[in-house]
Amino acid sequence: MFTVLTIARPVWLALQLRPFQGHVHSCFGRACNLINDAGQIITLTLPAIGNGPFFIVIDAPPDAFTHIQPHQPVTLDAAWLMLGAWRLSMATATLWEPSLPTSTLPFSLTPALATCLRPYTQWPRASAASPLAAHSAAQLAQGTHKLMTALTTGANPVPAVQQLAGLGNGLTPAGDDYLLGVTDGDGALHGIAAVIDKDLSSALLANRIGADVLLLCTGVEKVAIHYGKPNQVWLGEITLAQAKQYLAEGIHFAKGSMAPRWRRRSNIWSAAANG
Repeated sequence: MFTVLTIARPVWLALQLRPFQGHVHSCFGRACNLINDAGQIITLTLPAIGNGPFFIVIDAPPDAFTHIQPHQPVTLDAAWLMLGAWRLSMATATLWEPSLPTSTLPFSLTPALATCLRPYTQWPRASAASPLAAHSAAQLAQGTHKLMTALTTGANPVPAVQQLAGLGNGLTPAGDDYLLGVTDGDGALHGIAAVIDKDLSSALLANRIGADVLLLCTGVEKVAIHYGKPNQVWLGEITLAQAKQYLAEGIHFAKGSMAPRWRRRSNIWSAAANG
C-alpha cells in the first residue's frame, strides 16, 4: 500500500480538532481534491506536485488517482486516511511547515509603520462559529502580536513568520496577508508594471496537475481562419498539427487576442501528447 509522506500544518491542525468526512470532488493525473459539507478542501498529491498549504503528499504510482472517482466517500483523521480501497496510516507523515526565503537585508519597522500595524495585532477576533475557525483566528492574532514585537524590538522574527505563513483558510484575512503587508510596508517588496497572463497560467497549472481537459472560455462560440474574408472557415474540432500550422501561418489570429489562447492550447496539448 502507499505511504503518506507529508501533511501541511494547516491540515494537521484541523485534523487534531475533528475528523474530515467528505467525498472526492475532482481527480487529475497527479492530484485529487477532497471536499466536505462545510466546503473545506484537502488536496492529495503525488511527490511530483510537491507540498502546499492544504496538501497531503502520498508516495504512490503515477496512475494512483486514475482509480478514484468523483463522489467517492472519504474519511480522514489524525491517524488514518480511508478512501475506497485505501487505508493509509498518517503516522508516516512528516509535518510540512510553510517557510519564506531567507534574506541578508535588515528587516525592521519604522515608527510610523509600527503605529499603522499595531491595531492589527489583535486581529482577527476569535469569535468564529466553528472550532477550527476560532483556533485559526487565535493563532493569527498570536502570530501578528509576536511579529510586531520582534520587528519593533529587533528580535528574531522567524518563529512568528513560520506561525503566520500559510495559516488560515486561504481567504482574507489570513497569515500571508499580514506578512505581505509588513514586507511591502518595509520596502522589501517592489512592484513592477505587469499583467498576469491568465491563459498561460491556466495552461501551466493544467500541465502541472496532469489535467485531462483544459477549457478556456471566450465571448464567441467559435474561431475562424481567414476571418472576414470570402474563404472564411469556422473551426470545430482540430488536431494539434493543425493548430500549430494555423499559428505558424501568422495570418489567422490577432497577436493580442486569439493568438495567445491558441498558443496556450497548443502548449498544453503538446505537453499532454509527450506524457
